[in-house]
Amino acid sequence: MTWSPTPTAHPVLGCAATIITAVQSVARVDPAYMRLGDKEQALLDLARARDLVEVLWLRVIDSAAMLPRTPAPRTWPHGWPPTPTSTAVSPPGRNTSPDPWNGTG
Repeated sequence: MTWSPTPTAHPVLGCAATIITAVQSVARVDPAYMRLGDKEQALLDLARARDLVEVLWLRVIDSAAMLPRTPAPRTWPHGWPPTPTSTAVSPPGRNTSPDPWNGTG
């Protein structure tokens, strides 16, 4: 991987930035409309990606013993997860979201 956010950035930082950008690019995509075979492949691929990211994360944690102990941030970085547009809760079995396919939108 040759891309990095800045010329002096470590490759792990470039990797993290690429992952963040990729996940943000599909944050509003609804997987409900994926074909069944695509969903199956996405689940396999995302599980593999999650495992690889976790291994890298653990390696960075292992090498970060010299970091000062500070509390974790209370907010999500980079605007993730997306802010919900409504706080209304629907009764079980009743979908009140606007949806042109079920006649509510």
